[in-house]
Formats: sequence, structure tokens, C-alpha cells
Amino acid sequence: MVRLERRRAGNWRAVRDVAVRDGALDVRVRLPATRGTARYRVVVAARPGVRATTARVAPVDVYTLHTYAVRTRGHVTYPVERFTTTAAAIYADQRGWRAAHHRFRRVADGGDLTLVLAQARTMPSFSASCSVRYSAGWGGTSW
Repeated sequence: MVRLERRRAGNWRAVRDVAVRDGALDVRVRLPATRGTARYRVVVAARPGVRATTARVAPVDVYTLHTYAVRTRGHVTYPVERFTTTAAAIYADQRGWRAAHHRFRRVADGGDLTLVLAQARTMPSFSASCSVRYSAGWGGTSW
């Protein structure tokens, strides 16, 4: 029997005891509700002929997944795939959303938000406050 522990508030706390079968562990745990990095370790208690051992488990990134769709409006000459590649790189940048434990996945339809590559003259069709000169966002849409 081994014990799985999670690091919280600077201390290791037991999550559960786990049976070892054929030299392997199969452990499923409910991840913390808050975003961040969850750290775990496995502790094997000392017993006759066996010294106590501790092994760290790779950190687990607990994140919020956001989905987005990509659309065009009007006649656009900029390559849509380049636009989507750039958006994906921005979302995945370690200095921004990723550092705050948010992940983004492109979907064909629906999604939590929509990115629109739009011809400048179509901008006012999104909202009266939209300008043909600037990028903007309104509701779940960015353009």
C-alpha cells in the first residue's frame, strides 16, 4: 500500500491510500476546483526490509478550457489560416492566458467565443460603437 499526497498551502496532505498491483499504480483523483499547478507525490511507508521512499509525480496543470470558432465577414484578402495560426500562438503564449492557466481550442462551430476576420467596411454591422480603424470586441466576439 502506498499513499498519494498533494501539496497545499506549503504542506503535503494525504489524498488517498492506493494499492500497488503488478508493480504499477492506477490512481484517479478529483483535481482541485481552482486553476493552477497541482503537485503530488507518492509515499511508500517503511516496513521490514524496505526503507521509506518518496517519489514526486509530474505537476498537473489545472486549467479552464475555452473554445473558439473563426469566421470571416466581407471580402478579406488576409489568409484566414495565417490569422488562425497567429490567434492560436497568442492564446498559447506562456506570458499571457497560459500563465493564468487558461487553454484555448479551436472548434468548427459554436464555442465560447468567435474570432472574426472582417473587411473594414463591415465593422459597423457588429455594433454602432465599432470603428473601421481599430480591432474591437463585443460580447463573445472579437474582430
